[in-house]
Amino acid sequence: MNNFVTPLKQLKAYYSMKAILYNRYGGPEVMHLGEIPTPIPKSNQVLVRVKATSVNPVDLKLRSGLARLVTSSRFPRQMGIDFSGIVEQTGSNVTGLNPGDRVFGWADYRNSGTFAEYVAVDAELTVPLPDSASFEQAACFGVAGSTVLKAFYDKANLMSGMDVLVNGCMGGVGHMAVQIAKGSGAKVTGFCGSYDMEAAEHLGCDEVYDYRSTSVNNVSHSFDIIFDTPGTLSFSKCLKILKPGGTFIHIIPTSGLPLALLTSLISNKSYTVFNTMGKRERLFKLADLAEQGILKPVIGKTVPLNSAVESITTMEKGERIREKLVIKMD
Repeated sequence: MNNFVTPLKQLKAYYSMKAILYNRYGGPEVMHLGEIPTPIPKSNQVLVRVKATSVNPVDLKLRSGLARLVTSSRFPRQMGIDFSGIVEQTGSNVTGLNPGDRVFGWADYRNSGTFAEYVAVDAELTVPLPDSASFEQAACFGVAGSTVLKAFYDKANLMSGMDVLVNGCMGGVGHMAVQIAKGSGAKVTGFCGSYDMEAAEHLGCDEVYDYRSTSVNNVSHSFDIIFDTPGTLSFSKCLKILKPGGTFIHIIPTSGLPLALLTSLISNKSYTVFNTMGKRERLFKLADLAEQGILKPVIGKTVPLNSAVESITTMEKGERIREKLVIKMD
């Protein structure tokens, strides 16, 4: 009898997996670690055995129901967009990726699910993992890195010699913005908490200010690009430190957005706000930046899947985690 039970347990483990789930939209209290069937990849998908994933603000907003019109109300739902791992199986129409390949990418936010042992994702949202990056680092590339590339190159036309201000320069998006701007030959001024100023200098900031004691309006020079990653700056108040034709980039829409957009139309300055998802080309660009040694995501905390719900909850309740929170599979 015992010889028969063991294969059954192995079969169950193969066809089911652990994942962070929620049965209704809401705050951290709705999350739990559960067990669901391992997904079967569609013809254009790959099944990835997840090695690591990272937590982004968008994950928490999706769970809260902010995008329920496009994510629907079918429960249970899964969490997580970023991932890195190993291809386990490929769909019938997939080319260029094979079982055993080390990959990273993101899941479509409408069907997120990377806080799990396995995830089925579109092959178009998956690219080979650069040899220079660990699974934990690559799990941080997708959402934050794509946000920076879209901000700097699609919206602001970043070029060597520009002056760039990054507000929140030690955050998950901000610290990558510093690295990519410096890698492009820009001069970077960073704003962060006093506890992060030394780390920001080591990261590459040419000048660093404590946001609590210094207002961006008191900086003595002007900027080609102001990248407001936490969404705490006022466009109208930043106008005087934006160079003619400069760009103010905001990734978190606020109630002041209509007025800011109107102001930008009459001020010869650009105000831009956008969603964070991007194209597959950006994933290849992020891999290239990692290979060049320009992009090295900094991980603030790493936890196993079994402890992830607790860690996400404490983070939402105020625990300060510098850079990225990474979930590493056992």
